[in-house]
Amino acid sequence: MVNVKYDFPAYPPGMSRSLSPLFLSVFLAACSTSPTSPGPLLDGSVPAVDAPSADLPLGPTWCSVGETVTQGRLPAGYCVKLFAGSPDGNVAHSPVMEPRVMAFAPNGDLFVSAPSTSTVGGAFGGPGAILVLADDNADGTAEVHTFLSGVADVHGIAFGPDALYYTTTNALYRVAYATGQRASSGAPSQVSVIPNPGRWTHGLARSVGGVMHVSNGVLAASCPARDVGYVATVTSGAPSMMAVGLRNPMYMRCHYRDELCMAAEMGDDGGGSYGAREKLFRIRSGTDYGFPCCAGPNLPAPGASDCAGITQEEVVIPIGNSPFGFDWERGVWPGAMGGVLCIAQHGSFYSSPPWLGEGVYCTPTDPTTHVPTANFSMFLGGFSPANMGTARMLRPADVAFGPDGRMFIADDVANAVYWVAPQSLARP
Repeated sequence: MVNVKYDFPAYPPGMSRSLSPLFLSVFLAACSTSPTSPGPLLDGSVPAVDAPSADLPLGPTWCSVGETVTQGRLPAGYCVKLFAGSPDGNVAHSPVMEPRVMAFAPNGDLFVSAPSTSTVGGAFGGPGAILVLADDNADGTAEVHTFLSGVADVHGIAFGPDALYYTTTNALYRVAYATGQRASSGAPSQVSVIPNPGRWTHGLARSVGGVMHVSNGVLAASCPARDVGYVATVTSGAPSMMAVGLRNPMYMRCHYRDELCMAAEMGDDGGGSYGAREKLFRIRSGTDYGFPCCAGPNLPAPGASDCAGITQEEVVIPIGNSPFGFDWERGVWPGAMGGVLCIAQHGSFYSSPPWLGEGVYCTPTDPTTHVPTANFSMFLGGFSPANMGTARMLRPADVAFGPDGRMFIADDVANAVYWVAPQSLARP
């Protein structure tokens, strides 16, 4: 395993002596930028607004089709397009209201959880459904179907061999699924309860070996209370604890090829002293991340003393950036972007202007362990509350790479889903 090492308190959270000068400079610049002026990108280049594609509706590459999202800022050689969203700029007119979590079906259809329950971060108005975004004619624009309705508090979704699994506030459910199916044909059944649900936004992830993980978060806690968030495995009945001492590990994903699952933890960006900091960590049995008494190994929160046995995370993320959904690139992107892990950062709830830190950030990973080898730096910028009148690029919530090589991004405030591709990526 390759870890990113941190020295505290001599270095601020997220910095390390082990980082290369390139990634350290990128990280520092990215932390000081505004949502409308992203800093240097992963390859060190300056962001540029994506130019509209040529008029090639059935061109040979993905970037030659679809509606260009002009607010998006990317490295040279990439495009960002609208997959599903409002046709007229009114967020209330979108066919994908409140998209939160994405998962690809075996045939490449994109499933999206779209709750009707409002989120703490300000997303609202969803249908309370699981949607299917399909693109049979490969024109870069989705046709939207409702797979399952009547699930107001749906959040996490994940595929098993013959079923789609999803979470609600109190339980994990499964509903039968056959490849290519775009509307459920059977009634859901409960798989497991979710103990002590402090939040309704549970993460869900299934490994290539068939291990199902579910997460739970809390709104707040104070030391020495230990009724806190966790990640657990599920077979049947009550989940079995894997990682404890967490505040809100709301998003999880497992590697597409190897037996590795990770979770993103959101700390308290309101300035409280709860001890949680934002991070990305591997899901392993017997781990304790210390909340609310410890912010990390040997970093006690007020009222605590012993933090020597607390588990070290893989990457510390600047507080307030709000790490949401993430995924690994499938090995088809060029150069340094091959195999990266990219994450949607939702931005700060308390900042002024709002949502500072939002964007899609990427980091290189170890080719064997798939664990990040550096901090995240911005890849897709341009998300901003100033875009509200255009209903484009407001607040990213999840990232998922499709089997065709494109990166998909859910935006739960703009009620949209975008995709990003290298200019050279061929259409099927």
